[in-house]
Amino acid sequence: MPVLSTTARHEYYCELGKSLPPTPARNRENHERRMTTAIEAFNALNPADAYEGRLAVQVVLCGAHAADNLREAGLRQDDFAKMTRCRAQAASMMREARAAKRMLAQEQKLRLAVAAVVCSAPVQPAAAESASTRPAEPQATPPLPTRAAVTPPHAAPGPQQPVPPRRPATDDAAAAIRNHRGAAPNTKAALLASAFPTHPAVLDALLRGAGAGPNPADKAGRSPLGKAA
Repeated sequence: MPVLSTTARHEYYCELGKSLPPTPARNRENHERRMTTAIEAFNALNPADAYEGRLAVQVVLCGAHAADNLREAGLRQDDFAKMTRCRAQAASMMREARAAKRMLAQEQKLRLAVAAVVCSAPVQPAAAESASTRPAEPQATPPLPTRAAVTPPHAAPGPQQPVPPRRPATDDAAAAIRNHRGAAPNTKAALLASAFPTHPAVLDALLRGAGAGPNPADKAGRSPLGKAA
């Protein structure tokens, strides 16, 4: 943070002492009292460099001369024109003091903003350079594929051939009974599986001839009259 140097501060104090309006009673005590008040007002403005010190001097001097003009206007009660001019000069000095005070406040605000930006620098150049020159870490080698991973998938099965429908066991048993005129040894298992002779399908096959092969029962029961007709 910049600080007003001692030499510049003393120079501004001397400028204030030479430019302040004189006191009504010209003695050393009154001059020292006015000088002390002006210095305290200068320090209260808290200038940090030479330019801010110049603005602070303007604020203090304009305020002091405005007060002296108002005092002079009070002494000219019998001269209206002189009193009006003194009051106009006082108003002008007050405007100059306010303008200088605004300029000083803007300069101080800008200075504080710049100092805050400089103090909040995120990364130092040396740290950034060391981070950029750091060697890159070697990347891990990907694992080799295993035997299960490279084995080609099995070929998809082709379209299946249609399976012919199996002949019901009841039809086979009925055909064997008609052909052999009874239950043969090789058809006993089929007859037992078909619950012969109470199974309805076996009875239907025996009576109506549903199944492959000729029906011996029909041939045996056919009459000669039917054949001749």
